Amino acid sequence: MARVLITLRIRFEDEAEAEEFFKSFFPDFSDLKPKLLGRDVVVRVEERTARARAIANSVLRMVSLFEGISELLRT
Repeated sequence: MARVLITLRIRFEDEAEAEEFFKSFFPDFSDLKPKLLGRDVVVRVEERTARARAIANSVLRMVSLFEGISELLRT
């Protein structure tokens, strides 16, 4: 069965924002072993195609949710 390797590099405006996202992200996705690299949070997924796509979509939804909540808190 084919496996897919997806690397998501999420770049934030500054290191503080990246660290804040990482701290909120890590408990739910600790099995993915996300890494905090400066202003980037890096997640690697190696799974079957459908599962890799589902995990990547979940991570992207979490980024979108984080951005929405952050914007709401700034106003």
